[in-house]
Amino acid sequence: MPPLPLSGPSRSATCPASALLAALLLAAVGQPALQAQTGGRRRVFPVPVAGYAPETSVMLGVALVGVVSPDTAGPPRRPSTALLTAIYTLKRQYQLELTLDHWTAGDAWHVTGFAGVERYPSQFNGIGALSTDTSETYTPQ
Repeated sequence: MPPLPLSGPSRSATCPASALLAALLLAAVGQPALQAQTGGRRRVFPVPVAGYAPETSVMLGVALVGVVSPDTAGPPRRPSTALLTAIYTLKRQYQLELTLDHWTAGDAWHVTGFAGVERYPSQFNGIGALSTDTSETYTPQ
């Protein structure tokens, strides 16, 4: 059976932990944690998140990855996934995100969604040629 093509819009990383989460998600998909009785296989994977960046200091958190694989009987179908991420840094920054990726019966529709809240104060140095070596702290809103 040939592999199913991947399609859909991609979202750029919003924090240094996003690339780590993506790699851990790919590694975790093949390891079952919970087997459902009917309707395919449902799995949930807790993934620890740890990192460091000068802007955030040490960051710690957890990501919960949920995967629903359709029944193996019938034509091949794509799995649906959900990712819930909670991160906190030593500079009192936080990020909470929920990403959903769902395929309807027969892979007729691909429904995606993203919701999140974060507080990541950062440094602003200016725009273009008018930027300076001094910076001011701001929080994107």
